[in-house]
Amino acid sequence: MTAIPAPPPLTSARLIDAEIALARVSAIYRLAPQPQVGAVVFSLVVAYAMWAHIGPAWVLGWLLARLAISAVRATETGRFERDPLRAQRLGYWQARFDVLITIDNLCWCVIALVFVPAV
Repeated sequence: MTAIPAPPPLTSARLIDAEIALARVSAIYRLAPQPQVGAVVFSLVVAYAMWAHIGPAWVLGWLLARLAISAVRATETGRFERDPLRAQRLGYWQARFDVLITIDNLCWCVIALVFVPAV
């Protein structure tokens, strides 16, 4: 009689969850720099369009904030990929991404709060 080989040991659910979490956070960091190029171009268009309607300090301040945020967000992928402990620090990297995207979105809200009423 032939012996039936034992099935491979089951991978724990925690290990699978950790792999999925790493893949998810890696994906958001890998894809984050691409839209920042478009954001910079659109920011320049908005600044040009608003120049005659809003004080230059508002327009330049907003534009500089947008450019700084885009630069930081675009370089975050490199920081994430260079972190040798990123798999163990996913909470940190997810929180960092969340904070930066929140700041980014708040900066875009200035269009509705300051620029649109002036037009």
